Amino acid sequence: MPETEVALELLKREGISPQMIYVTTSPEAFQEWSDLKLPYQWIIAYETQIADIDAVKEKVRPTLEILLRDCVVMLDCTSATKPATIAYYELAQEYYIPLLYVYEPKKQLKWLISKDAILKRFKEQRSLY
Repeated sequence: MPETEVALELLKREGISPQMIYVTTSPEAFQEWSDLKLPYQWIIAYETQIADIDAVKEKVRPTLEILLRDCVVMLDCTSATKPATIAYYELAQEYYIPLLYVYEPKKQLKWLISKDAILKRFKEQRSLY
C-alpha cells in the first residue's frame, strides 16, 4: 500500500476525510503511481527540484496558495526527500498548516505541527498586540 494510502487510512481513523489529495512526485515515481485515480492530483517535480529546498517550495507554493483560499490544508511529509521535508516544514510554518508524518512500520500518524500548535501560535501572537 502506497504511503499516501496509509496516511489517508490513519487520518480517517482520526475522523479526517480529505476531499482532495495532491502528491508531489518525480516523473519516474509518477509512473509507478499511475494506477491511483481520483481524488489524487499531481505536482510533478524533477529530481533536481526535489533535491532543492527552495525549488520544492516554489513548485508547491502556487498550488498551496490556491487551495488555501477555499480549503483546509494539511501537508504530509511521509515519503518526501529530506530537502522536500524541510520545504514542507517551512511552508507549514509560514502558512500555519498542520504537518504530518506517518511512521509506516507501526502505522502511526505523527503530527509534526498539529492544529493545536497552530492555535497556540495564533493566541501567542494575538497577546503581543
